[in-house]
Amino acid sequence: MRSPRRTRSSSVRPVKVFVAVDPDVCIGAGRCEELEPNAVELGDDGVSRPRPGVALPLERAEVICKRCPSGAIAIAGPAPDETPEAEPA
Repeated sequence: MRSPRRTRSSSVRPVKVFVAVDPDVCIGAGRCEELEPNAVELGDDGVSRPRPGVALPLERAEVICKRCPSGAIAIAGPAPDETPEAEPA
């Protein structure tokens, strides 16, 4: 199958997604916050939470999902284009 033809004026923007943390599975290791402190925070209760309204490029979201030691992080779904993107750590 041939890939679609692109013109010089078209650009491909990275897909932005929201992540979710399952609080029943999270062990509070904080690896997600180390990798993406602008997108995920470790609460005082030892459970990580996504920062509200902040999205990640799909590639970065996949990294924190894979590196979560308990498997508590998942991609929740696509984010609208106007959603703020977390600055890289």
